[in-house]
Amino acid sequence: MTDKIFLVFLACAVSFFSISYLFTGNEDFSEKENRMLAKLPTLSAESLLDGTLGARINAYFSDRIAFRSALVCLRAYLGLAFGRTENGGVLYGDDGYLIESYRYTEEEYGFILRNLERIEGLKEEFESCGLPSASVILPRKADVLKNFLPPLYSNEQNLDVWRLVGEGHLSPKNELALTDGAFYRTDHHLTASGAYALYRYLGGVLGYEPYPMEYFEIKPLTKKFYGSTYSSSGYFFTSPDVLYAPIVDREKYRTLICDTGEEFRGLYDLSYLEKKDKYGVFLSGNNARVRVWDVNEDKPTLLMIKDSYAHALAPFLCEHFDLELIDPRYCSDFALDASREVGAMGVIFVFGLDTLAHADISIK
Repeated sequence: MTDKIFLVFLACAVSFFSISYLFTGNEDFSEKENRMLAKLPTLSAESLLDGTLGARINAYFSDRIAFRSALVCLRAYLGLAFGRTENGGVLYGDDGYLIESYRYTEEEYGFILRNLERIEGLKEEFESCGLPSASVILPRKADVLKNFLPPLYSNEQNLDVWRLVGEGHLSPKNELALTDGAFYRTDHHLTASGAYALYRYLGGVLGYEPYPMEYFEIKPLTKKFYGSTYSSSGYFFTSPDVLYAPIVDREKYRTLICDTGEEFRGLYDLSYLEKKDKYGVFLSGNNARVRVWDVNEDKPTLLMIKDSYAHALAPFLCEHFDLELIDPRYCSDFALDASREVGAMGVIFVFGLDTLAHADISIK
């Protein structure tokens, strides 16, 4: 009798999820997981022979199953109940911190080495043109939030990878480790506290005297910030972060998105507060080239070759410099030309270590 009940239940479950595919939406992007969903693959002799067709079909149906977000969440918390503190490459740490586990492959290690060599080559080119330059590699949450990691998680690989960075690049690991709340719980970026710690650290590198924290008026932009780590984790009962930022005079600063020609007052694109990617409020998200300047004061221009970690830093640095920001993930040229065009007084490279494991830093 028990076997018959189980078979009936199994048949109903299979039928329900099979029929559900007929009624699921045709969306290609998951707001909850903040990623593109797999598309239905086209049949080809190549995909059939190399075995990728089956994997792509499986990924398509996995992404389109009814109640996917609820099932991903259920899997994550059932894992916690049975002592598994990792889901989707994210660790469930103490105090609600969601921390990427970062298990790099040999290919990713190779990417890090190549990108570091490219940065060193670019620094030499800038130096030969008379432009002082420095590179700062930012740590990941697992590198500095050691007290929040699950007790049985081995962090040795995360510590070993720093041997690749070497002495030619700076890193504020110690400064961020000593800063309370340097990273968001649900995201990999620096908070306002972490960005301020980086700003203080860079004072000795860029030659300015950092203002005390009290100088900046730090206020919340939103109390419902769910970052990218949250989106991939499945731990959807985690409470949101509060996204703080220094308030700047909107009439004093201008931001130009060189990619599109769009210009706005201040440093924050407040339209992003209505979107899933609320971190994009800084400098209007990820763009190839952005210019920020003070309309009331003539300041030296600093060229920043960076990733999105630098966005939360920009409001602090604007007290000392006009900024020309280039993101090599979205462009591959004009860095040297840009330095001459804007009359840069120096160049700073600012990248998260994980960016170097996945992005191609190959600008000229």
